[in-house]
Amino acid sequence: MDAVLKEREQGERLKLGMERDAYVMIAEKGEKLYHMLSKKSNLIKDRRRKFSTIPKCFHGNEFVSWLMEYGEISKAEEGINLGQALLENGIIHHVSDKHQFKNERVLYRFRYDDRTYKARSELEDIMSKGVRLYCRLHSLAMPVVKDRDYHLKTYKSVIPASKLVDWLLFQGDCQTREEAVTLGVGLCNNGFMHHVLEKSEFKDESQFFRFHADEEMEGTNEENKMIVVKSVRKGSYAEMAGLQVGRKIYSVNEDLVFLRPFSEVKIMLNQSFCSRRPVRILVAIKSKEILKIPDSPQALCFQIRGASPSYVHAVGRGSQAAAVGLHPGQCNLKVNGSNMMHDNYIEVLDSDEPNTPALDESNNRYFKIGPLVSATVPSHRNPSVVL
Repeated sequence: MDAVLKEREQGERLKLGMERDAYVMIAEKGEKLYHMLSKKSNLIKDRRRKFSTIPKCFHGNEFVSWLMEYGEISKAEEGINLGQALLENGIIHHVSDKHQFKNERVLYRFRYDDRTYKARSELEDIMSKGVRLYCRLHSLAMPVVKDRDYHLKTYKSVIPASKLVDWLLFQGDCQTREEAVTLGVGLCNNGFMHHVLEKSEFKDESQFFRFHADEEMEGTNEENKMIVVKSVRKGSYAEMAGLQVGRKIYSVNEDLVFLRPFSEVKIMLNQSFCSRRPVRILVAIKSKEILKIPDSPQALCFQIRGASPSYVHAVGRGSQAAAVGLHPGQCNLKVNGSNMMHDNYIEVLDSDEPNTPALDESNNRYFKIGPLVSATVPSHRNPSVVL
């Protein structure tokens, strides 16, 4: 119980929440900071640079100092991470779009002030949920998307609507069955899934539904359909964001690409690199990867949810877990050598209590995780990623 209480306590302090994805939390945080700066601070103002005046901007180091003064952060590293998160999610940007966030006398501007801010649309929101949902459903130890027989006929890779509703409630993605049905309807309306016979809308019933991606993958060689990162330029924004050679790309800016023609995906990326907004890429990581997280007397620096297996929901920016490569969306397969594929997140937390005998002589905890992670790459006119 102590581990559960600590995890809950840490959850209140983490900048990323349990119920909403990182983009929503960062957007709300950015809006709050913007209003605070506008009303109670003289940080945002017109500034002279060489022979020109840059309207409504602020220095990165002054922003970090202000965050510490008002208790938003406890150390400078947290301020840098928060500033970078705001930049990656399109809340702020360097006035010339040439730098990541730095704790220096570098000028940044809120996109609200130069009218370049673009909130995520309802379509982008449902697309984001759909991609994450598809990937999680297909990484379960006990699959719910599978071949099922009905009236002497086998339907491949299907899930009953009511079963999906049950799973969404059990995992905590939705609070009520009505909310889960609304999500299912949204997934159908936006081309993620459909009734196997195209005869019914999504309802809380036993009728079979299927992901379009599974349908199109049938009878094909997956290696031939996947878009793979061929090379990443050293020192580039892509490398800084964690993109690595050989990783398969599932989506670009929430748009599914793993079934699109290569030429079409290349055009999408080139257009994104020429824009002034970050490029969000969802990629597959190694199927099984062991991460070593140093033990700490403090509360957990990441949050987990779900069951069979549980998965990482949020990771504190600048934390030890983030430093070793833990990312939201990864599944917890083993903890300190114990198989956790069939356990829920509370059982995983209990197994991860401090002073557990499974810690090694260096007081490290071992997590075997898989299989997805996302990377946000700031846009640039010279692409640093080759497919």
